[in-house]
Amino acid sequence: MDWHMNSTSAALALSVAVATGALAQNPSPTVVERGPHHRIWQWTTVEQWPGGQRIERTHRVVELATGLHYWTGDGWTESRELIEPFPQGAVARFGPHRVIFAANLNSPGAIDLETPDGQRLTSHLLGLAYTDTATGRSVLIAEVQDCLGRVVPPNQVWYRDAFKGLRADVRLTYRRAGLEQDVLLRQAPPPPSAYGLDPQSTRLEVWTEFVEAPQPVQTLRLLRLESDPAKRRALALPDFTDEELDFGSMHIGPGEAFGQPADEQPPVPVGKSWLRIEGRQFLIEAVEYPAIQARLEALPQAAVPDAGQREEIQRTAGLGGAQPRLELLAGLKGPAARVDGAKGGEAMALAQAQPLEKAVVLDYQMLSGSVTNYVFAGDTTYYVSGLVYLYGTSNVLEGGTVIKYAPNANASLSLASGANIRCQTSPYRPAILTARDDDTVGERAPGSTGNPSGYYASTALNLGYAYGTVFMLAHLRIGYAQNGLQVAYVSSTPCQVTNLQVLRCYNALGGYYGKFAVRNGLLWDNYFILNGSSASLVGEHLTIDSAYALCNGYYAWAYLTNCLLTAVGYTNGFSGLSNAVLSSASGVYQTVGGGRHYLAANSPYRNAGTTNINPGLAAELKRLTTYPPVVLTNRITVDTVLASQAQRDTDTPDLGYHYTPIDFAVSGLQVTNATLVLSNDVAVGTFGSFGLWLNSGAHLVSYGQPHLRNHLCHYAGVQEQAGGWGNGSPTEHRTVVIWSLGAAPQVTVAFTDFDGLAGRGRHLCSDDGQWALGGLRASDCAFHVGAVQLGGTETAVLAFTNSLWERAPVQMSSVATLHSQNNLFWQSALSLWGWGSGTSQFQDNAFVGCSLSSFFVSGPNQSHNAYIGMADRLTPTNGTEVITSQLGFQVGPLGRFYQPADSVLLNAGSRLASEAGLYHYTTTTNQVKETNSVVDIGLHYVAVTNVNGQWLPIDTDGDGWPDYFEDRNGNGDVDPGETDWRLFETDTGPGPGLVVFTPMKP
Repeated sequence: MDWHMNSTSAALALSVAVATGALAQNPSPTVVERGPHHRIWQWTTVEQWPGGQRIERTHRVVELATGLHYWTGDGWTESRELIEPFPQGAVARFGPHRVIFAANLNSPGAIDLETPDGQRLTSHLLGLAYTDTATGRSVLIAEVQDCLGRVVPPNQVWYRDAFKGLRADVRLTYRRAGLEQDVLLRQAPPPPSAYGLDPQSTRLEVWTEFVEAPQPVQTLRLLRLESDPAKRRALALPDFTDEELDFGSMHIGPGEAFGQPADEQPPVPVGKSWLRIEGRQFLIEAVEYPAIQARLEALPQAAVPDAGQREEIQRTAGLGGAQPRLELLAGLKGPAARVDGAKGGEAMALAQAQPLEKAVVLDYQMLSGSVTNYVFAGDTTYYVSGLVYLYGTSNVLEGGTVIKYAPNANASLSLASGANIRCQTSPYRPAILTARDDDTVGERAPGSTGNPSGYYASTALNLGYAYGTVFMLAHLRIGYAQNGLQVAYVSSTPCQVTNLQVLRCYNALGGYYGKFAVRNGLLWDNYFILNGSSASLVGEHLTIDSAYALCNGYYAWAYLTNCLLTAVGYTNGFSGLSNAVLSSASGVYQTVGGGRHYLAANSPYRNAGTTNINPGLAAELKRLTTYPPVVLTNRITVDTVLASQAQRDTDTPDLGYHYTPIDFAVSGLQVTNATLVLSNDVAVGTFGSFGLWLNSGAHLVSYGQPHLRNHLCHYAGVQEQAGGWGNGSPTEHRTVVIWSLGAAPQVTVAFTDFDGLAGRGRHLCSDDGQWALGGLRASDCAFHVGAVQLGGTETAVLAFTNSLWERAPVQMSSVATLHSQNNLFWQSALSLWGWGSGTSQFQDNAFVGCSLSSFFVSGPNQSHNAYIGMADRLTPTNGTEVITSQLGFQVGPLGRFYQPADSVLLNAGSRLASEAGLYHYTTTTNQVKETNSVVDIGLHYVAVTNVNGQWLPIDTDGDGWPDYFEDRNGNGDVDPGETDWRLFETDTGPGPGLVVFTPMKP
């Protein structure tokens, strides 16, 4: 195709090239790596560029599931959730753990489990009991009886009518993640009062004996504390507790009791304890009787035993009446050894799926292996195909990460007891948890239909039983889950969540005794907003649109402030201040792109809130908006300035959810023979195949401020409805495309963030030939999650100074001159292709966990670069390198890459800080300026000071112009054209030069 054409046909050609440039080379994903809990799917595409170059791109999705593979000696083999019958029972043998199931449940060691590290956990059920916590006395109410198991394909063994005198079953489910045991009560046992016990203080318990097991590490967690001193003294067992049991390669975590079929009431917790009595080991699973009483009363009732029957139950078990639990357990007889084949040696038959009868289920799971301190990388798409159980206190959700869930009941991210997860997310870069079939964000997951429908994850993010752990979450989007965000038994501090979007879930928030404090949330098209007995929600600035009910569950309640509720069927359990409740959403919102909940023009809900809200939220709202972006469609052919226009909520708060601002939205917007200036905290969102097109003679200028940065982002990083705005694949999207038939375009950017999501293509895209870039200067910028691919003319100079490259691969080709100084390349890749003839320099950069490569490149002049936790180096080396295995970056006022006070990168650079233009900058959290010291290696931040709770650039003379701005070249001196940053009386305004913003005065 001839690419020399008129501008109209050129525009069409560019659109076609960008939209369809990906030619399938290997469209079928293949597995390139396996491990115990993961595998990596990978495929390649080839892009045909207008200049004729073919660019190969590698796509990858990381699949996660606990126990996904098991080791055979020859390698990792995919686990199979399969149980096979054999003459004496059944066996599961295609996973990291193996289980033998006896044909008769009433057999010694009926369940024999081999852990991944070769230990044995052999157990048998003893029966059901009541324990009165007031007296500490227990009574056995149903003993296990002879019952023949049936294999229900593919992965269940079902023992019907497993207890004497009570219609109840035992169901064991073999999963690659572990072994799940359910006791299904199809009939309600007689109430505790039938045995002389108080129902209000009684627990229903399942007793199991382990005849072979290593001693577990027991971690005690408090489920319910009896805080009344008088009641504590009167109770033998005052607190309800749970023990996490760690057997090494397997764990027993929290259990639950719930209704079957699934009812609208949330599960209630089951507390476990591990007891060792006279050389015997017992697992006691207990649920508080009042918590399940209503569910039990809905079942058919078992006959209340008379005195003689009660005595017979105890006598046949070798017991007396109610007695202390430890004494009762010590005297309890287990199953008798079999000397004949009757109900012990028969083969297990295959059975049809059992009818889903109404029942109350007491559940626990033994989980195989663990995923510990896992980092969900911002540039990666994950596919959760089963239960993923997270351990450790340093699990991380990075900004931009996309996590997709399989459509099955077990797909979930769940935290173990005592574990925690941190959000390294930010405005424009949320973590997105969505459906496998949602192709609008991230890479396409294996098996995706591209049409999400129904619920996928059982629980997208299950924080488990908090037990005093404080959860601080921010910038999350959760969709298409049975349960969106769940936490149980928060004893004191609620789960803190800011800037949350939950859409199209059955339960947006939930958990028995779960407590949530949600500040600035959008909860749209969910069935229940809060589901959990005694669960609570304190919400500020929530938009709750289209829900069946706000609260569900006994004693669930919500206290809301400045919230907007539309089309919510039932608002039971709700109180609050300055809220609006409307039966319909008609006329309340306006939709622009994927944002469906901007307030309508002239909305009565603007400035309608109270200022009596959380101070941190009040400060954050001043940076957010309820106004939509302006969509720009006309070609820019004259110099144009775009400044922030989506009004930030700096006055009386508007009601409801506030969006991260997008001021202007663009798709294929062409700039020709003109300068486009982005100024004053402006945010430009892109959609479709590409955002900005820099054509002949175009110059893109973007100049923000250290604390009010400009943003170039994709709209899916802000708006809740990510699909359907513009054409093109999300993975092929380009934020800024350079393609010119005439004068090569220029780019000048400072204090500007390029924000991306996993699989979101490229931020800056050019090539040699017609795609050549005439020149680029980027200083104090950040490139988050997205590639930068640049080529230039024979005279092009590309200069990158003091910028962050966070998971942002960089490819430079055919560039005459390239300067890279004081940059931080973090978990990125740098590739240099076909080097030009100019003098290029790499100085004072820090590389963390990067890969470096060059092709047909003689090598730039390089010195004083640091390499942290990596093997690659820029060549030729010259002895000035700083090499270290790790560097503990710290979070500060302007970012999370400040250096510690003892960093080996301090004062290790090639020149003075003043010579590098970094006199007014710092690398440490103490905000001490570098001034004239030897420059620190790596990224610097402008030194700031706290003014009325806001971090602002230091303004030594107090004239409203920050020091770094008055001293334009950053050398600490007063040069021609500059004003004196130290003397107020000399200042009459900023000196000559490019001034495209007005600093915010304190």
